Amino acid sequence: MPRGESALGYVINLPGEDKHLRTKDDLLAEVRCLLGGRAAEELTGGEGGVTQGAGDDLAKATGIVKRMVAQYGMCGLFGPAAILTEAADYLGNANAGSVLPGMEQEVSREVIRVLKEQYEQTLQILTRWQGALETLAGELIRRETLSGEEFMEIWTRVINMV
Repeated sequence: MPRGESALGYVINLPGEDKHLRTKDDLLAEVRCLLGGRAAEELTGGEGGVTQGAGDDLAKATGIVKRMVAQYGMCGLFGPAAILTEAADYLGNANAGSVLPGMEQEVSREVIRVLKEQYEQTLQILTRWQGALETLAGELIRRETLSGEEFMEIWTRVINMV
């Protein structure tokens, strides 16, 4: 089984994994993880139940997809072209790059398209496993904290019941 992949084929972020070189599949799985909180809010509370709590995760997911599209050549729109210029901001952060002139709208449309596609996949995954997730959430509320081993024990028991 590839690193971090569960027996069900879904990616689980595990601590201590080597994350220096990431594949397109790895990055899209991370995007789906980041979109999971927002998708769970929509799934359980409808559009009116969505909070600002996922704002940071949405910004991170957007940044990953923007780099995939404009810097890593991982999305078909531009082929193997890096159209994101790296520029350090006043604090020296390298994430302050900008897209080549004239490409901003195309990049934005592609980023939004990829994010929407991954969000729909996230909703499908959460819907499929909603009962198992609710059971796991109940255990977490009851116990307040879970070790990784306890989480995996409960998760394995719950998915075998589904």
